[in-house]
Amino acid sequence: MNENETDNVINENNDNGSVNEETNFEVVRKPVPIKTTKTITDPLKRLTLYVFIAGLCGVLAGSSLTGFYLLKYQPTYVFQQPTYKIESAVYEESSAIIDAIAKTKEAVVSVQTVRLEEDFFFRAIPTRGAGSGVLISPQGLVVTNNHVVEGATQIEVVTFDGEKYEVDIIGKDAISDIAVLKIKSPDGKSFPYVKWADSNVVKVGQKVIAIGNPYGLSHTVTTGVVSAIDRAIEVSSGRLIVGLIQTDAAINPGNSGGPLIDLNGNVLGINTAIIEGAQGLGFSVSSNVALKVTEDILTFGEAVWPWLGISGQTVDDTISKSENLGINYGVIIRRIENNTPASQAGLIIGDVIIAINERRVTNMNTLTSIIRSYRVGDEIELKVYKVGGDIVRVKVTLAKRRG
Repeated sequence: MNENETDNVINENNDNGSVNEETNFEVVRKPVPIKTTKTITDPLKRLTLYVFIAGLCGVLAGSSLTGFYLLKYQPTYVFQQPTYKIESAVYEESSAIIDAIAKTKEAVVSVQTVRLEEDFFFRAIPTRGAGSGVLISPQGLVVTNNHVVEGATQIEVVTFDGEKYEVDIIGKDAISDIAVLKIKSPDGKSFPYVKWADSNVVKVGQKVIAIGNPYGLSHTVTTGVVSAIDRAIEVSSGRLIVGLIQTDAAINPGNSGGPLIDLNGNVLGINTAIIEGAQGLGFSVSSNVALKVTEDILTFGEAVWPWLGISGQTVDDTISKSENLGINYGVIIRRIENNTPASQAGLIIGDVIIAINERRVTNMNTLTSIIRSYRVGDEIELKVYKVGGDIVRVKVTLAKRRG
């Protein structure tokens, strides 16, 4: 056997997995696994695959183009910082309020009182009270309410700087609820003081500021508007106070006697009353009345009130019909005192006063308020609806009120 034939024998034996006697080892051949690729033969599945691949390619192409466009053509946005502008009118009003308070607050004082009141066993018990006031002169004159100091056995004022002073009562007037005090200052100290505004020119809706010491809270400030003018109210003592300024600026116990000021820091009124249980119903004695009373007290020691010397009744529709009048407003005269301005001017019972110096008289409160705005000795002109229907004008010189 030649060499090539031997090789052939060995290969054949190895293929059969036999033992080669010459080499003495076993040759084993295992089948090699062959991986095959599955072919999609379903036409529908094949179409779906093609659509998915095409869509994916479209998305990639679109994203690339969009990115290129944005990078090349993206606009530049400039963001401007917003500005917050306070309306000039609001700012100016706030500034005016702040300035007015600064001008006035140091002239506002706390009025502290002691009264003797009887308990159940008729023993005199000291009772403390408190109100407000305002300095009207550098010499220490203080205006407050009559009801704040009425019946007090001891009165002190506390000024803005915290100093306490005893005071004297110069005078007081129950009709207007105004009192004038004088600080006892041993060193002749000069005090800050306020100026008066003209309440005859006050307008409904005008901004006002109340300063006082409600519930002992010193120099509390509230703001509001003039709600009405020429109001008349009956206070707890039964007195009728006329010619009042009504405001919605918050007024509380302890505010009585404090100032109601305008935006110039001038006193427009002296806070005097509230309606208990109501909101935003406060009343102030007008500055012109308060000033008139103050000047009377300093000059005469008391308030001197003018009068006509009549008693009257407000004319309404019912009175107009019952009296066969051609008007439904004014004051019809029911009684005339002897030797008074009304009797001397020739007025008679049944005449109706409808205007004073061209100011319309709508009711008895209005008539009283207008008369009190003048002084004793002033000459006024009445517009009178006479018995019989004629309207005449009558000149009257006001006299001092009796009693």
